[in-house]
Amino acid sequence: MKYIERLQLETKGITFSPNELSISLAEEGITNPATEYGVSSIGDKRKIYSAALSILNSVANNPLLMKSYKEDDISVSDFKPNQSRIELTN
Repeated sequence: MKYIERLQLETKGITFSPNELSISLAEEGITNPATEYGVSSIGDKRKIYSAALSILNSVANNPLLMKSYKEDDISVSDFKPNQSRIELTN
C-alpha cells in the first residue's frame, strides 16, 4: 500500500484531489506519496494521522465543504459562512 492510498483510507468520504493529498503528506515530510507505506512503522502511522488531521482541519475551517444532512424531523444545513477558524494549540 502506498502513502497516498493509506491517507485516502483514513479520510474516506472526503474528496480531495491527489495533488491536495500529496501536499498534506509533503507537509509531514513524505515527499513521494507513491512510495510504500511502512505498516509496522509507528513514525509512518503518526505522519498519516497528522496529514489526516490537517485535512480534517481544512474541512472544518471551510464550512462550504460541509454537507447538509436531513433526517426524518431534523435537518442540519446552512452552516455559518463566517465562523471563526479552528486554532490548534499544543
